[in-house]
Amino acid sequence: MIAAGAVAGVLVAGLLGFAVWESAGGRPYAELASCRDVLPAQVVDTVPGADGARAEGEFVTMDEQEWYSDDAELEEAGYIGQLSCYVSDDGEEWGLVVNASLFDHERSREYFEDTVQEMEDRIGDLDRGRDDEDVLEWARTPAGDGGIVTLHDYDGDRSAVAAFQDVNVQVYVHYTVPGDVDDAEAMEFMEDFSGQLRRQLSRTSERA
Repeated sequence: MIAAGAVAGVLVAGLLGFAVWESAGGRPYAELASCRDVLPAQVVDTVPGADGARAEGEFVTMDEQEWYSDDAELEEAGYIGQLSCYVSDDGEEWGLVVNASLFDHERSREYFEDTVQEMEDRIGDLDRGRDDEDVLEWARTPAGDGGIVTLHDYDGDRSAVAAFQDVNVQVYVHYTVPGDVDDAEAMEFMEDFSGQLRRQLSRTSERA
């Protein structure tokens, strides 16, 4: 699920035209905390139906990621690696994946700036209802910079996606929406979860 989530994160972020904006304040991240620290029990317990579940996963460097290791653009942008987390309950994986990608702050600036216009264009399309990716709902979020949440329906299978950037970290969240969770609840959860995730990431990770 971690590898699939990472690949899906790149694809969906591309579909969203996901932009990452350099934060106006805050020290760059030097090292990301563990999945258990970033997603403690009180945060995981907010996932609908996931009472008692826990976060699993680890940080994987670029060299260890076959799907990124030959990506010249990411390498030039100073991509360091990714914290890939998923929610598990006694070995059973829930449909929630969190990927936080760490970049070298100085080297990534131009890479981040180049995507800003794509993000604005994409949001403009969503705002005008011009979308062909089965987006049911969308909203900007205050989590980090460029925060956006979208709810998708692919042939009856719903999923919610959140993406934002915090200084030199890109964050992507994918949530497979259960049948007993309605659209409004899924959107509300993802917006709230994004905020909690950003605060935990900032509170527990090492800064430069």
